[in-house]
Amino acid sequence: MSQRNHPKKKTQSHKLSAGSISFPLAVFLLSPYLLGGFYEAFAALISLALMGWLCVVLIRQGQIRLERSLSLLALAVLAGSYALCSLWAVDRGLAPMGFIKFLPLPLFLIALHQLENEQRELLWDRLPWNGAFMTLLSLLMSRFDSLYDFVFEGRRIAGFFQYSNSFALFLLMGILPLLQKKKLHTKDVLCMAVLFLGILLSGSRMTMILLGLLAIVNLFLQKERLHRFLPLGLLLLLGGAGAVYGLITGDLESAARFLTMFSSSSTVNNRLLFATDALPLILKHPFGLGYLGYYYLQGSIQHGVYSALYIHNELLQFLLDVGWLPTLLLLGACLKSLLKLPPWKKVMLFLFLLHCLVDFDLQFVSLGFILVLLLDDGSGRSWSVKKLPACLSLAVLSLACLYLGLAAALENSGHYAAAAALYPGETRAQVRLLQETDTAESMAAKAEDILRFNTSAGIAWSARARAAMARGQWQEMMEYKQKALLLARYSREEYLDYIDMLAVAWDLCEKGQDTAGAEICRKALAAIPARMEAVEASTSRWGLLIEKQPNLSLPPEYGWVEELNEDSQP
Repeated sequence: MSQRNHPKKKTQSHKLSAGSISFPLAVFLLSPYLLGGFYEAFAALISLALMGWLCVVLIRQGQIRLERSLSLLALAVLAGSYALCSLWAVDRGLAPMGFIKFLPLPLFLIALHQLENEQRELLWDRLPWNGAFMTLLSLLMSRFDSLYDFVFEGRRIAGFFQYSNSFALFLLMGILPLLQKKKLHTKDVLCMAVLFLGILLSGSRMTMILLGLLAIVNLFLQKERLHRFLPLGLLLLLGGAGAVYGLITGDLESAARFLTMFSSSSTVNNRLLFATDALPLILKHPFGLGYLGYYYLQGSIQHGVYSALYIHNELLQFLLDVGWLPTLLLLGACLKSLLKLPPWKKVMLFLFLLHCLVDFDLQFVSLGFILVLLLDDGSGRSWSVKKLPACLSLAVLSLACLYLGLAAALENSGHYAAAAALYPGETRAQVRLLQETDTAESMAAKAEDILRFNTSAGIAWSARARAAMARGQWQEMMEYKQKALLLARYSREEYLDYIDMLAVAWDLCEKGQDTAGAEICRKALAAIPARMEAVEASTSRWGLLIEKQPNLSLPPEYGWVEELNEDSQP
């Protein structure tokens, strides 16, 4: 059981040595190099490391300190809701992976609770240098052809995050701690210049806007002249240098990317399309769809051509994944922190949250750690958890991380058969195995393995249809293919595949003198062109403004299908 400690004795009875900061600091600094902690396997590894350190604290002190706060409640409920959603999730197999993905956040906050405020501030001091080091290391690695694609997205620097926009946010978060120093040394100015350079090279338009906003706000918040004008000066200097370089070399790609932010071809329209498609699902599913649930459902509700793993808006993403309660709790913790934090942290949190509204930043554990630091003010009343309940909790969580983390690691590394054997609910591995099958029996079996956990996996229904067709079961083929088409409204290939199957079934029915069956196939074929036209006509305003456009017209060799309706006219 937990017991309350007297507030005045909190510091004395729970104070850890100065060396205790080393491990949480190491986790904080190293997590960005684990691809930002994006993959569930790395999230599990980070969680195991934090739980191992908490076990050491437990052995030394006999208890773990917890500070009562809305932040801890919100993060614990968020992670727990991903596990609970597995009961009703779109993909009940993958749903627990969301728990593994977000478990490091409450664990990191609990780790911070074991430290004093001065020790926590040390993490802020190291953040800018970590971002500058990753930027310089990425530029160095980009000089080698074999490493270029690891740290660059096309011509945009992405660091170890391998995603330019979130890497840019990571760099932006390192600028404000430098500005809060009482005295800026030459090394601090150089560090800030590297962070600015990394943001500009990332080509992240939203982060550039936030950087400009930061430079303007800083003019009013700072008293020291150097502190006040340095961000604006660096922005103008590096921006001007980039413009001159572009004019001299003719490479104006980055500038063009920034200037076309609000054009019809920009990703702004993609995000608006994602949001308008997602809102009905959010209202219909107040308890969420589970981890990656929207990814599997989007084909049935989208009004434009896209395939998005995440919706590029963390507020909407959490509403889609775990529903209203966990999302509102987290939002409440953020708003409470905005009211209580000192000015520079308020600015930092505000910029962070703005960026999260246009990208999937919290899918990266290392960026989640920055949010945790901003949410935690160290002012809550202290509670302590004794050895037995703490040990049991850490043991159960460690086993879950080992099991699911290993399955995710096998899938990430391409060992799909081993991943599926270890954890049958690993849909991504099962899909890969399905794509490698070549017989009707194995195809049907693998499709069943997927549909047991996820009935919204269109590829599995399509595989069942193909397997049924191979066995001559054309009526079952039609049933399964209809379900596949409902989950892939804009897939021209699915429609053409269905036409090919129906044509074969029609021919078999006619040869077998099955008049009724032949008529069913003919009517199903005749209905396909109108169905494709209806889907294309349903494309929303935003769907017509994005780069990928619907292509649901039949190729010339399928013109005979359109003639079926004409033949049936009186």
